[in-house]
Amino acid sequence: MSSWDARAFIKPMKFSSRGINPSKNLKKTETMSSVTNYKRVNTKQLQFGKVQPRGNFYFSTTKYKGSPLIIETPALLTPTGINAEDSRNWMDLELDVAQNESHQDLYDMFCGIDDRCIDESIENMDKWFPKGNV
Repeated sequence: MSSWDARAFIKPMKFSSRGINPSKNLKKTETMSSVTNYKRVNTKQLQFGKVQPRGNFYFSTTKYKGSPLIIETPALLTPTGINAEDSRNWMDLELDVAQNESHQDLYDMFCGIDDRCIDESIENMDKWFPKGNV
């Protein structure tokens, strides 16, 4: 069993007795078509906004093909449910990569996003992190 921390990618969702209602979680400018299945994510289509400091780390908005990045995943376990702390919402997800091929594919997709973020940070290091500001 492998765990992956998805805190950076979790968007607060509205839940009902029947589960998540995606249409209630979208802003007026978003549409259901902006939800991308994890199998179809192409990291070359990620676009990063202005990098801003947030406490001990830097943050950037991330868009996918010009829309907010919203990823449809396979069914996953959240052993602790959705956690809320101040204005942050997150969940820890359990991935069974040894037994479930879709979980391995999801993990690989997130690793691809992570690699793209690292490459983008290195490429834009001087612009995003001026000397003395890091």
